Amino acid sequence: MGGNSEYSRDDDTGLTIIQSLCMNCHKEGETKLLLTSIPQFRDVILMSFECPHCGFKNNEIQSGGVLQDKGECIELVVTNVSDLDRQIVKSEFATISILEQELDIPPSTQKGVISTIEGIITKTIQGLSLNQEARIAQDQEVGGKIEKIINNLKGYLEGKGLPFTIKLDDPSGNSFIQNPIAPLVDHNMKRKLYDRTKEQLEEMGYYGVQNLKDDESQRISTYQPKKDNSNVTFSKGADIPEHLIPHYIDLNKSIEDQGELGSNEDRIKFDVPCPNCGNNGESDVCEIDIPGFRRCLIMAFVCNFCGIKTNELKPSGAYGELAKKWILTVESELDLNRDILKSDTASIEIPEIELEMGMGSLGSLFTTVEGMIVKITDSLKDCFTFQGDSATSEQKKGFQRVIEKLENLLEKKEKFTLIIDDAADHSFIGKRIVNGQFVQDDQQLKTEKYQRTDYQNETLGINDIKVENYSESEN
Repeated sequence: MGGNSEYSRDDDTGLTIIQSLCMNCHKEGETKLLLTSIPQFRDVILMSFECPHCGFKNNEIQSGGVLQDKGECIELVVTNVSDLDRQIVKSEFATISILEQELDIPPSTQKGVISTIEGIITKTIQGLSLNQEARIAQDQEVGGKIEKIINNLKGYLEGKGLPFTIKLDDPSGNSFIQNPIAPLVDHNMKRKLYDRTKEQLEEMGYYGVQNLKDDESQRISTYQPKKDNSNVTFSKGADIPEHLIPHYIDLNKSIEDQGELGSNEDRIKFDVPCPNCGNNGESDVCEIDIPGFRRCLIMAFVCNFCGIKTNELKPSGAYGELAKKWILTVESELDLNRDILKSDTASIEIPEIELEMGMGSLGSLFTTVEGMIVKITDSLKDCFTFQGDSATSEQKKGFQRVIEKLENLLEKKEKFTLIIDDAADHSFIGKRIVNGQFVQDDQQLKTEKYQRTDYQNETLGINDIKVENYSESEN
């Protein structure tokens, strides 16, 4: 920004005001910056400029976070007029497409913006209508095609010509389309993560930064002495240098039989930036074996600067050959006390209260059935609180009904069915425990294995894995 660098900040609202140069009249204007959080998304920076001399105004939105690990493509099928009110966050790197009209809106056309689908379409109509008469006079065929697109877009705003599909493709992963029933699954919206190309990184100006991150990610520190593995050949990634293998704990055995667990040599350690204060903290990783399931990784993080601590448990190893569905009929408190491991590739369903949460909801967690119900309830309450005045009365009542039904499941000990559907077969529900012993004949718990759908394979990235002639193509 040009002009004076004077600025002021309101600590109560978090609003920052900066004196900056007006690009229209070249006099001094005022830019307002506000860091805010969008529910079910992440932090963004709102920027608004106004010049008191010529009246020029401009606004823009930028991500308040870092470049995400992967790019993201979001597709929404707009089936009714109410879908046009969905909030949409478009970063400065995102491309918007309306598939039925074969219309692409490149990043340079509409900068980072927070709007609604209706607002995006309205702005597109305004852009296409600019100099349209001159365009028709110069080239009637091209002008006619554009006129047809304009009329179709106007029809969408009036509820005509529905449904249509809007696609938001953002290589930075910092764009968003609102799910009005979040965290419940939205069957009209699909999300796909993908690996960015070198060209996309360079266009975003992140290529050098990405290389730096890749270099830093190799700095793994352990307390064990490093060994010379230069002459070791690894086959298909199965063999790992010994100093990078986390300590293995078999939960089928007693702790006394595990050997020395507390020494520094038993753990693999990473230096990881703290999400709270930004200083380097320490992340420890250890591998365990859950009886009746598989090996899993326990990851614990602690920051010695601000004291924040986190822990997480995730299944390790390859995807299962088939998807797996766990069906539990909850009839008593014994069922509520069952252990449950839900991976971030699993969806949750409770048919009795018409609750369905898509893949990735709640992330990966290890708890009990009761703990999962409480976590789902808390998540819905947080989402309900953040909806504020933007939610319709029908949406608020819907949230409240689901929350009340979830609370009744625990308070009234009502019978219900819990379904954990994991496309990667990385989830698990434990057996009933009576008098400290597992019940062998467990009638309440059933499992089903099935062939993954093409959409599940796409979401897991399996369709993008090249296995044929892989070594030949690398040479």
